[in-house]
Amino acid sequence: MLLCDILVKEMEEEKRDNFEKQELLKEVLKRANKKEGQEYNEISDKQDAIIDRMQKVQSELINLSERNRKNEYPKTVETKYTLKSTEELMRMTSEESRLWSEQMDREIKENRRKSEDWTEKFDKWLAENSVINSRQMELIEENIGIIFEMLVLERKEKWLLLSIALRSQPNLLKYLQ
Repeated sequence: MLLCDILVKEMEEEKRDNFEKQELLKEVLKRANKKEGQEYNEISDKQDAIIDRMQKVQSELINLSERNRKNEYPKTVETKYTLKSTEELMRMTSEESRLWSEQMDREIKENRRKSEDWTEKFDKWLAENSVINSRQMELIEENIGIIFEMLVLERKEKWLLLSIALRSQPNLLKYLQ
């Protein structure tokens, strides 16, 4: 049997199981009194709101990941100095020494400017990175809270449905048979 056939068969079984569960749920909710029905609807509405918020959190996390990917670390600065050996310096005339010294001053100023530019870019990168990481941590914390809230609601829902089912057990047994 091909993998595709197996997957199709499993999907059909899952569809059938879900249909049966939905039918059973409808039957249980028919047996609920007005208060239980309202409670079930409140739980369901809260779950829908939680799912919407979870989707927004996931979307924001995806956007933050993209923003983080675009926030590139600044390229390192290449510095250059025209260094001379001690012997070369000793052989220089005063004019050559003055010219070399001026060249070194220019190179030092240029390297300092490059270094300051890189530091400024790094500070911007670091600030953006900190903002992104902080927001991601907030969203992850919120997501954990959302998951916990959803688990609490699922537990309430299960106990509510169980209490309805147990109260009307004889009728449900007939329905199941």
